[in-house]
Amino acid sequence: GLAVGAEFAIDVIAGPGFDPSVPVLRVLSLALVTSFLVATWSFALLSLRIYRALLVSNAIAAGVAVVGTLALVPLIDAEGAAAATVGAEATLAIACAAGLSRARPDLRPVLDFVPRLALALSAAMVPVLLLPLPSVALAALAGATYLVALLAVRGIPPEVFSALRGREPEPDPDVS
Repeated sequence: GLAVGAEFAIDVIAGPGFDPSVPVLRVLSLALVTSFLVATWSFALLSLRIYRALLVSNAIAAGVAVVGTLALVPLIDAEGAAAATVGAEATLAIACAAGLSRARPDLRPVLDFVPRLALALSAAMVPVLLLPLPSVALAALAGATYLVALLAVRGIPPEVFSALRGREPEPDPDVS
């Protein structure tokens, strides 16, 4: 939604004259996904006292940030800095997941939902690619399409619906 609605967001927050910020915000919007993953997995490492993996993950990500910034900023300016930030954040997410998986294999991230998310994301991009609407309208339409597609492919975990109803989730019979 932020990538699609970046033009509207920049207009509202920064005002006219900041159009060059739109592509930068589009790139940085990718970091929203990785930031949620980092928050989950880094706090898991921290709470389980797996400090070494947490430190190594952050050191690797810092290295990616420095190298990426030095390599990309001279080539593509602010978009390069944004890409370096996204790359570092993605690296941190992957390294935290790897560290957590190594230390606690029972907490290894399950990725079987990714194809369903990709399918829903593809469906959400259809109106963006086909309809000449203002960015705020496209963001709303893409978001609604994404939600409907997620529901259709059962891409929303049942725990979410249980939480919305204020109930404890039903026990999974396949998990002992």
